[in-house]
Amino acid sequence: MKKVLLLSLLLPTLLFAQESEQYGFKLGPSIINLQSSISGQKINYNYNWRIGYQAGFTYKYNMSNGFTSFIVDAIYAQKGTKQGYLVQNGNYNIKLHYLNIPLLFAYTPSESFNVYAGLEFGLLVKSQINFQGQNINVDQGFRTFELNPIVGFSYTMPSNVFLDARYSFGILDIDEPVSTNGTSQGVNAVKTVTQSFQFSIGYYFSRNEF
Repeated sequence: MKKVLLLSLLLPTLLFAQESEQYGFKLGPSIINLQSSISGQKINYNYNWRIGYQAGFTYKYNMSNGFTSFIVDAIYAQKGTKQGYLVQNGNYNIKLHYLNIPLLFAYTPSESFNVYAGLEFGLLVKSQINFQGQNINVDQGFRTFELNPIVGFSYTMPSNVFLDARYSFGILDIDEPVSTNGTSQGVNAVKTVTQSFQFSIGYYFSRNEF
């Protein structure tokens, strides 16, 4: 009985003794675009991939089993597209600036390598159209919230520098029909979502062993 009682008291310590935390920052380029569809059928709006950027902070909680982790990021990210057919004088860029909070579950087959998946919650903080070198703020036209599934992988070097690559694809419509005198204008049947390939390099301030 005493052995069972002692084991029950020590079990939490045994389970959590090897848990560790890592935190750091990351930044890098993104290949970004938009995609529109009606009833699941893709619409060709002459969207073109363009280069954006993203930067922010990351936190990783390594579980005691040594094979699973939880990752939470706070990222300022640019999304949007390059579009050309509506403007005869040249292409213009749609720039959507988001504060993204990805919540990720990672599998860690080794201390250095992770593969992960999860959801990213995005809050739109600024929307712009760039044409002929000028940025024009767009107050209406895009919803303030988006939700994106994410898959990706990362590799951490012994120097605490890590490389990360991920793909995110929106599932919520970001189009916001313009309302005038209580009447919505726009094609509500059109669903537009963001998509991006994100590549970053970062550094962990803390790298505890499993």
